Amino acid sequence: MKRSILRYAVVALALTALSAPLALPAANAADKMPPSSAPVAAPPSNVVLFPPILPGTLPDSKGEIKKSAKEAQEIITEAIKQRMSSAGVSAYIYSRRMPSVLRAVAENQIKPEGAANPTDDERIAMRVAELVGADEYVIIDVSDYAYDAKTRTATFSLSLIRKSVDGTQLGTVAEKAIGNAPDGVAPRLQEGSAVAHASDVIAQQTVDSLYPMPKVETKMKKKH
Repeated sequence: MKRSILRYAVVALALTALSAPLALPAANAADKMPPSSAPVAAPPSNVVLFPPILPGTLPDSKGEIKKSAKEAQEIITEAIKQRMSSAGVSAYIYSRRMPSVLRAVAENQIKPEGAANPTDDERIAMRVAELVGADEYVIIDVSDYAYDAKTRTATFSLSLIRKSVDGTQLGTVAEKAIGNAPDGVAPRLQEGSAVAHASDVIAQQTVDSLYPMPKVETKMKKKH
């Protein structure tokens, strides 16, 4: 009787061992895992750009503006917009002639001077950004602008301030810009050429800092 019980126990243990799943070595199990990557955030859309105010870009007492200053303002702003577009950011340039802004002025929601230069007052900038349907706004600030006709060199300091439409600051960056007009450029076009060269370089530096491209991390399989 004891021998029968012992024989039965041995057979039962053998069957249990055969039916148990085989464990894979840790290294082989890791090799079979699919590669993983970190989530990538979508670039922001509906960003309104407030152009910089350079000396001479606003009408004087006679209602006149300085042509070269206006041209520099437009070149710098367009360079920032183009770089943002390259980074996947949907942006458009603010103008007081936008239909929503004209309507707001007509309805006394904002004053004409506020529409002309919203960045003078943060509350007006927030209100205007909301009126034009933006989710974010970027203030472009230019200071120390100078052009040396003898050396055909344009220099200025540029700051970008990124904010959500509720006024929350999302980032800021500042850099010094310098650009030269190449030889052979007609004298009347030299200042604009110098500003364009300076703007292309500083737009890349500042926008890439303000809107960094997301990094994708991928786990590679282990090799043995």
